[in-house]
Amino acid sequence: MPKITLINPPSPFLIDQRVFPPLGICYISAYLKKYGYEPKIVDLAGGKKLPEIDADIIGVSSTTPQYIESLKILGEVRGRGIDALMVIGGPHATCTPDTSKDFDISVIGEGENAMLDIAMHYPTTFSRFFKKPPPNLYMLPFPDRKAINIHCYKYFIDNEQATTMITSRGCPYNCAFCSSIYDRVRLHSAEYVINEIKEIQRLGFSGIMFFDDIFILNKTRLFKICEYLKSQSIVWRCFIRANIVSEEIIKVMAHSGCKEVGIGVETGSQKILDIINKGTTVEQNTRTIELARKYGIRSKAFIIIGLPGESKETIAETEKFLEKTKPDDSDIVPYVPYPNTPIANNPSMYDIKFNESDLRKAWFKGQPGSYSSMVSTSSLSAEEIVKARDRLEKRFKRW
Repeated sequence: MPKITLINPPSPFLIDQRVFPPLGICYISAYLKKYGYEPKIVDLAGGKKLPEIDADIIGVSSTTPQYIESLKILGEVRGRGIDALMVIGGPHATCTPDTSKDFDISVIGEGENAMLDIAMHYPTTFSRFFKKPPPNLYMLPFPDRKAINIHCYKYFIDNEQATTMITSRGCPYNCAFCSSIYDRVRLHSAEYVINEIKEIQRLGFSGIMFFDDIFILNKTRLFKICEYLKSQSIVWRCFIRANIVSEEIIKVMAHSGCKEVGIGVETGSQKILDIINKGTTVEQNTRTIELARKYGIRSKAFIIIGLPGESKETIAETEKFLEKTKPDDSDIVPYVPYPNTPIANNPSMYDIKFNESDLRKAWFKGQPGSYSSMVSTSSLSAEEIVKARDRLEKRFKRW
């Protein structure tokens, strides 16, 4: 039986790397253990050094912003003379498998069945690009949170220590700027979710951040989960979408302990919302923030500056939106054309310019004062996009 090590790379682009634990490799660890393997997780978040590794298979889970760090890990492993099968998975390998050719295998899509198959057939030589059907969600064990130091990740909701959960996979929408590794939308049952919440409670957490792309997709399921959360006085937070929010949903969420919602507003310009195929309106975003405020739920607006068609006029519309709605917080970032998204694949169809070589340098977040933009539009230079972002953040960000 091969020895397996799973690695979570550092994320130096984040303000704090020890906020949300790496659930992706925790799922894979639990799945391998279900079938009798004994994987080890090496968590390098926070800039920890790569320890001594004794493994036949080394799996690295990487987002696009982490890919540079993943290459450093690969180089260090090879430099130590470790003759292990090097596997990369996660969003970056899925969306741009060709850029991951330095690794022996690139896992495309969800990693549980793929890593199990690699382990079962080691040391057989596989194709460099490897994809297996996604697992049935009901067969998944809960993430192996005990395989990492879960309590070194510090995240609080209303002074209650919280951790993350993922209760579904995928998103039914097709925003032109968004990259998804899922072929379809699948949801864990309410019963599965409640049992996982119970396990999280046993680990000592009284707060939960639901990290689904959209937590409120199924109202019946949502209300069953809310009933349990209310009975346990658990505080929680999630991401929602303005076009499927109703007053009934917000009311039930508020009464069950929801303290904050994240909303993908993106922009205050309807023109840009239409260009990026967001499927929402400025009015829907406004109403969602107002409903949250009505029921005592904080709102955090996620804003992107520099999307196709961005101009001084559209930035003024975004500023006006933030002035009017007054979300409790905002996250304002420059647009990054992530690989294998409609905009990145077809820039000539959009009012956007970028250097494709810059895509390897994409950062999801930057440190305050160090943001840069790799895009420009017909109306705004990269420098003007950064200046606008910085100005809006200074005015609307609640540090």
